[in-house]
Amino acid sequence: MHVRIAHVTPYFQPQLGYEEHYLTREQKRAGNEVCIITSDRYFSFPDYKDSVEHILGSRKVGTGLFNVDGVSVYRLPCLYEWGAAIVVYGMKRALKIFAPDVVHAHYMLYPSSILASLNKSMGFKLVVDQHMINDDQPRSPWKFFAYRIYKRLAFQLLSRRVDRFIALTPAVLRWLQEEFNVDSRSITLVPLGADASFFRRDEQFRAQYRNLLHLSDDELLVTYAGKLLPEKDIDVLIKGVAPLIEEYGKMKVLLLGSGSKRYVSEILALAKSHNIAESLILHDLVDRGELVKFYNASDVGVWLGRPSITIIEAMSCGLPVVLAKSLQTCHLLAYDNGFSFSPGDPNEFKMCLERLVEDENLRLSMGQRSRKLVEEKLNWCVIAKKTLDIYREVLSN
Repeated sequence: MHVRIAHVTPYFQPQLGYEEHYLTREQKRAGNEVCIITSDRYFSFPDYKDSVEHILGSRKVGTGLFNVDGVSVYRLPCLYEWGAAIVVYGMKRALKIFAPDVVHAHYMLYPSSILASLNKSMGFKLVVDQHMINDDQPRSPWKFFAYRIYKRLAFQLLSRRVDRFIALTPAVLRWLQEEFNVDSRSITLVPLGADASFFRRDEQFRAQYRNLLHLSDDELLVTYAGKLLPEKDIDVLIKGVAPLIEEYGKMKVLLLGSGSKRYVSEILALAKSHNIAESLILHDLVDRGELVKFYNASDVGVWLGRPSITIIEAMSCGLPVVLAKSLQTCHLLAYDNGFSFSPGDPNEFKMCLERLVEDENLRLSMGQRSRKLVEEKLNWCVIAKKTLDIYREVLSN
């Protein structure tokens, strides 16, 4: 049974990957008709100019109908944008043109999901997902007020129209149940994934990019990839890795990402104060074509703050990972393929990383299990099949 699926998302930037790109592509490859309805601009990443402009270009893409990997992309004009809350014009018309069986609305806290639900009278089934929760981040008074209004009014409107919620992490699953009183029978856990056919181990890439980074064969490369932001806890990485570099010597740390000049300067100053400035490699954020090569040059992947989808891409390349302990990431260590530590604790992080530094066989075996976890559970082919099963189930009810 082939399905006509409209994915509604506030922003879409395929150059950076993300679920909306990979999931729609795999659903299209499975023989379904798929489109994306989104805004005429890219997400307002923090410090956009310094962090992602060199990859994405201008934030404003323009309106109209585009084609990305065979998927039709309707880019609609923006009526209003406040932070990440964007309201577009023309969704009803786009939905009428495409006539979907199922609308999959991404990010339930965004106005685009509410707008999609208001068109439910067209006869489609509505599936809404939520990616992450940011309960660890303090809200400004305005954001707190907006959240309370959403919870009391907008969510009540949305929830009456939703046929199924999708939680992308165990933390989101619990949050939906406890914060919004959603019946567990109405929620399905479907994690994010990686393109396992693209992000894979390649010895040629490893040799090429280790040479590019001036690494000797016996040097260990510890890599963080993502935006350089305070909530990513880069300072914990610097403080935790410094004593290991002092003790073991042949180790480098790659920060593969971009951020504001001020924050990068703070990180460099911290590295200098811990006497590891010469062991720190800073490289701008890269597109997926280069990212796979840098992961192949690496030996361990580390993420110490707010998690990122690219953790799974590193795992797909056969890297063991060290992650901040969280319900947002516990499913990423399901195959004993890495370690977790208490968030914000550089000493505990150091102890986890030290086990991988000391034991090459452990690094290799955990890396193999990372790859196996992606192949069996966290690749987009498997995830696309799970979502299609959900669509068919709600269509049959």
